[in-house]
Amino acid sequence: MGKQTFLDTLHGERTQWDAQVAQVDEERMTQSGFAGKWSLKDVIAHIAVYEEWTANEIQRARRGEQPEWDPELTGGNDDERNARLYEQQRGRTLADTLAFSWRAYQQLVEAIQALSNEDFNSTDGLGGRLHSFWVGRPLWEGLVGNAYQHYREHSPDLKAWLDGQAEVGK
Repeated sequence: MGKQTFLDTLHGERTQWDAQVAQVDEERMTQSGFAGKWSLKDVIAHIAVYEEWTANEIQRARRGEQPEWDPELTGGNDDERNARLYEQQRGRTLADTLAFSWRAYQQLVEAIQALSNEDFNSTDGLGGRLHSFWVGRPLWEGLVGNAYQHYREHSPDLKAWLDGQAEVGK
């Protein structure tokens, strides 16, 4: 995949996500029950944590530094990791969470833009400076899950939640 195609897809998915989120008032964003005990605010923070981590990993690797493999993000299975991150992030205010989300997204976009096309398609984890998760497939394939696929994963839940809230209001 080309880097610009990837970025265009990322921007499109983020725009759709933001449009859905904008339909939710601030009070409802913090109510649990969006995804189990998680609120929409919690899911926004969840996505942002992965975007920030991905951007930081790329930036460190581009500087020639070895990764800082935070066990919060690389240890355990997905459910365990997500539960730890939820506990870590849930104390953020809504305003801080929304600002964090925007910063993390911008940081991810900038990190991807800074990659050469060769690095974007490399399969060696940027010379072995990325976590082994990235090695053995094109870098962009590893990016998908922590970028636009994350919006695609949570958008149906948001749409169903919005639709359900509309039904409750009838």
